[in-house]
Amino acid sequence: MILNIYISMICYKIFEMPLGIPTEEQLKLNETFDSQRNLVNNTIVLTIMKTLDLDMYPISEAIVYDMIHNRHKHQREEFLKKQKETSFQDEQARRKHMNSRRNDKRINRANVINHLKEIDDPLVKMFKIKELLPIKNNSLYHSPEISETDDENPGQRKIVTRDLKWRSSTLRYFLRDYIDRIFSELSKVPKKRTRIHDSVNFYDKERTKPFQAPNWTISGYTGSLKMAVQKACIERSSNTLPARV
Repeated sequence: MILNIYISMICYKIFEMPLGIPTEEQLKLNETFDSQRNLVNNTIVLTIMKTLDLDMYPISEAIVYDMIHNRHKHQREEFLKKQKETSFQDEQARRKHMNSRRNDKRINRANVINHLKEIDDPLVKMFKIKELLPIKNNSLYHSPEISETDDENPGQRKIVTRDLKWRSSTLRYFLRDYIDRIFSELSKVPKKRTRIHDSVNFYDKERTKPFQAPNWTISGYTGSLKMAVQKACIERSSNTLPARV
């Protein structure tokens, strides 16, 4: 009991007394203790030994070293725990926003499809009801919009759209070069944030198609809707179709 009180007094004296060590020479919690061993031995321990009243607190450098080590260990554990919690919360928030953006895109596209059906759009008329229903009701058929760090603008984030590898080019053309273009023509509200389409990398967290996905939506589809969609997109815009959208 007395020993514990004595050790607590020494710890308090060591870690509460002003040592005058510059901030850049103090232990960093985001680095391991071993990587800062030279700093501990050559600066911190020596400074403490010079500052401490060794007549009142007879203690060796080895004990001071162990005290510093243990203190750094516990503080680093708390630091990493808080960082992990913050990182997890940030990831959950980004996922929630991604799902929200994706669902909004699905709803906008579904509204356009319904509108085109009402006006007997020639292309939409070629689809059976069951072939368009999953597109209107399930967000998994629509590419995710991911919030990422903007390397060109430090401190800022950007929205990146990545395609799903399982989707057919017919589905991609139909949604992005037909439905989305019509939505842009009909919509009077501009997007608040610019979307960047990543034409190189797929979204690797969703590699398999939804259950009972219509054949025309699946990669490798070569049926009659393929040419019909491409023709309709070309007629709608004189722009060259992207290699992969």
